[in-house]
Amino acid sequence: MTELIIFDVYGTIIKTDEADGIARLGLRELMDFYKHQLKVTCTDGWESMVESDLKSAGIYDNFDYHYYKGTITKANGGRIIKNLKKICEDCGLSASEAVFIGDDFSGRDEASAREFGVRFVKVPQFRSKLPSNNERILNGKSVQYEDLKKPFNFTSIIGKL
Repeated sequence: MTELIIFDVYGTIIKTDEADGIARLGLRELMDFYKHQLKVTCTDGWESMVESDLKSAGIYDNFDYHYYKGTITKANGGRIIKNLKKICEDCGLSASEAVFIGDDFSGRDEASAREFGVRFVKVPQFRSKLPSNNERILNGKSVQYEDLKKPFNFTSIIGKL
């Protein structure tokens, strides 16, 4: 059973290319459905910037905890990942009780989940504009870019975590 939901921030719950104060569609409904579970953010961004962006979107206080750049660690082999083990330990829960939701930019979100045995839910990257061709070539294997005409909505995963 899921007791802890960890959300990547940029590209997952707020736009990766423009912090415009808009949370992703269905986020509030998802959080309300899972109101009894712990909900945290985990990002490799700086605390002041992330806090400001989440507050401008009106969702900062909807999370129990926030983890920032200081949560970054290295996996075996030297790959930079997010330390989901620390988050689970801080919450007093096992990895099997957690799920990490992210856009998997540069493959970091899924690699982080895999390293620590946390289930992973990949969502299309939330952004305002289509990425450049160069960005698509560099990150096309890990990132699923959102169809701007048919945006992803978090209500589609309610009850599935």
